[in-house]
Amino acid sequence: MSRPADIAVCGEIMLESTLPMILDQLPEADRTLIIDGVSLRTGGPSFNISRQLLDLGEKPRLVSFVGNGSYSLIESACVEAGLDQGEIRKVEGAIDFLFTIHFNDGFRSFYQRNFLEINQAEQLVASATTSAIVILAGSRQPALRQAYCRASQTYAGDFLVFSPNYALFDFGKEEILTLCQHAGLIAVNEREARYLCDVIGVEDDTKLASTVPGMLLVTRRERGADLFVAGEKLTVPALSASSDDVFGSGDTFLAAFLRAHSKGAPLLDALIFAAAAAAVFIDTDETWPRITVSMVEAKLKTIDEEAVFK
Repeated sequence: MSRPADIAVCGEIMLESTLPMILDQLPEADRTLIIDGVSLRTGGPSFNISRQLLDLGEKPRLVSFVGNGSYSLIESACVEAGLDQGEIRKVEGAIDFLFTIHFNDGFRSFYQRNFLEINQAEQLVASATTSAIVILAGSRQPALRQAYCRASQTYAGDFLVFSPNYALFDFGKEEILTLCQHAGLIAVNEREARYLCDVIGVEDDTKLASTVPGMLLVTRRERGADLFVAGEKLTVPALSASSDDVFGSGDTFLAAFLRAHSKGAPLLDALIFAAAAAAVFIDTDETWPRITVSMVEAKLKTIDEEAVFK
């Protein structure tokens, strides 16, 4: 059995909640929307990616922070997931909180943010960047984004991953330019890729990939994913029959890709492994299922590669 890779995942942890219904619109002024059955879960890109890496057999370092008033909640979630909480630092205040409401035409999110000092952010990132593989996960914390940028310019490890996730739209242009120029891999979905194109001033993903020195991974829901590397585009189709936009499938794809890539798999094989992991995640009836290598391998055995890649 191969040894786990030296991977650190850096970013904030948050509590997340989603309204368990779809609305036409919010209540009018002076009206109250009463909701029953809303649950809280521990999340955020750093937690989600770390959890999926762990389930796939890696031992990631989750380098993060949490308000001291909420630490016990996060500690319990880490214990349940099997993650080491030793590098989650306590800061004053409450935890970051994300609340999402789904409408017929999309969704709206509301974010309550704790305050992180720049020196605290720099300490976190400095600790994370001692690993061979470092994932800088999306952050709505200005201090953490600044620390990401500074650390990316001096990073001396093997592989730096920029995975901005839905927090990308909070990054400033200079932050985006800096991180894109120093990352070995930029991982985004197609909406985030369009935003990067707009910010950088290019027409499409191919032009975007030509402006950055590292690899560009773009996931496209039911249309699979593309990996742009050294002027070449590798494509893998979606291996799930569902066209639903399932929260967490992108994090699962990235975690599985990095797991396979760190083990020396050819890039196309790593993409196929990631697509299979994402399909298992999407097709299960569970919320945030635990995806293991054996589950992914079982999925791969059901795939007719000649038919899929025709």
